Amino acid sequence: MTGFRQLELLVKSIPMVTRVQLRIIVLFLAGALPIGCHADQPSIAEILKKVSDTYQNLQSYEFVAERITETAAVGSIEPAQGGRVQSNFHKSSTSEIVLAIVNPKEFRPDVKEEGGGLLLVSDGQTKWTYLPKRKQYTEESAAGSTESDELRSYRALLVDRFRGLSQYSSSAVLEKDNQLKIGGAKIACYVIKIQTQHGVFELWVDKDRYIVWKSKHVGPAASEGISFQETVTVNLSQARVNTDIEESLFQFTPPEKAAKVTSMDSKK
Repeated sequence: MTGFRQLELLVKSIPMVTRVQLRIIVLFLAGALPIGCHADQPSIAEILKKVSDTYQNLQSYEFVAERITETAAVGSIEPAQGGRVQSNFHKSSTSEIVLAIVNPKEFRPDVKEEGGGLLLVSDGQTKWTYLPKRKQYTEESAAGSTESDELRSYRALLVDRFRGLSQYSSSAVLEKDNQLKIGGAKIACYVIKIQTQHGVFELWVDKDRYIVWKSKHVGPAASEGISFQETVTVNLSQARVNTDIEESLFQFTPPEKAAKVTSMDSKK
C-alpha cells in the first residue's frame, strides 16, 4: 500500500467535525507563513557570506547612487541655572555619487551635492582633482600620490563596508522579502536588519547578484535630554561589476573657464 493511499484512508477515518477543524488549522498555518517563504531559502549566514564574497571579488565596478542624510536634534534639557531648552531641529541633504574603479590607480568618484561636489579622476598616470563650485583643478602624477580621504570615504560607503558582512550573522535578522524598482526592472531582495553598537542597519540584497541595492543606517540616539540622530539612506540606480569600464571615464578635460592651481589652497 502506497504512502498516499495510507494517508487517504487515515483522513477518511477521521470524523467529519475533526476533519473540518483540521482543515481550518491547516489554512490558518498556511496563511501565517510569510509570502515568498520557501524551504530552500538560504540562511541569514549564507546570504551575508555571499554578499561578502561578491564585494571581496570585485575587480572593476561602476556604481551610481543617491545618498540622503537626515539629521535631527529633538528633545529638551533643563539647565542648572533654570528654565528649559527645547529643540526640534531637522535637516536633510542629498548627494549624487558615481564611483568607477578598475584598479587602485584608475578611479573616478564624481559627487554632486549642495555644497558644490567633487570630482577625482586618475588614469593611472595622472590624477586630477576638480572642485566645480570653485572652478579649480589640480594635476599631479598618480605614481607618487597617496589615496585621498574622499576616495576612501566613498569607496567605504558603496563597497568596503559590505566586504565584512559575514561577521554580523549572529546579530542579523532576515525580514520579509521585498522588491525594489530599479529603472524599469523590479528586483527581488532579501531585507536584512543588523543591530550594532553604532546603530541599526537595514540592507536590501539582490537575490540573484547579492548586490546591496539599498541601505539605511539609523544612528544611536540618547534616551534623555536633546537627542541627536543621523539617518543615512543609500539607493543604487546602477551597478556594473566585473565588466569592461569605458576608458573615457578615467580621462579629465578641464571645463571651460576652469583654472589650474598647484593646490586647492591656492588663489590662482
